[in-house]
Amino acid sequence: NFNIKNPVPILLAGIVLLGLGLRFWGLSWGLPERTDLYPDEHDHVLQHALALSWAHPEPEFLNYPTFLCNSIALLHGAAKIFDPARPDWKAYVVGRGISATCGTLSILVVFFLARRFGSVTSALLAALWMALLPVNVWDSHVAVTDVLMNFWILAALWMSVRLCEDPRPRFAILTGLCVGLAAGAKYTGGLVCLAPLADCVNLKIPLN
Repeated sequence: NFNIKNPVPILLAGIVLLGLGLRFWGLSWGLPERTDLYPDEHDHVLQHALALSWAHPEPEFLNYPTFLCNSIALLHGAAKIFDPARPDWKAYVVGRGISATCGTLSILVVFFLARRFGSVTSALLAALWMALLPVNVWDSHVAVTDVLMNFWILAALWMSVRLCEDPRPRFAILTGLCVGLAAGAKYTGGLVCLAPLADCVNLKIPLN
């Protein structure tokens, strides 16, 4: 309940709004004139996302998984249905919007994850740190894989903790989904699979 006797939701909402503002402010920097200012964004993500179509659905670039490229292509393509003259540079805003959204949602996940281990105060401080974390704020302004991967890693860790506390199938499924999406964002994100494997060892759950 949002009342003076329980200020936690208000404080958390304020922290999330702060993080959201920092991540979405200036999201279209450099556009439309300079789409090449951040090489990883231009060369490794958007160039391949813009080349995707229903006739050619697979990017010819597998240094990164295809999750982000496909997401940008789908959202930008959907927007072009309503605006056929939509310029390609707006796909950069779509990709950056995905990063900024995942960066903002990471604040909430950090709060809930920290809450499993400590007090409400420590969880709020963790969320505030995540909201202000410079590298996450900056990476949320570019369409690259890092913030997307970090969000799903955090979600996988949160679900792994829930699985350890309550080993029901739904938490196992959610944990596996988050691990898969972390790896789908960036290959190294798959290393978070060690968390649910540790759960299996701790809970003596058979792996087959």
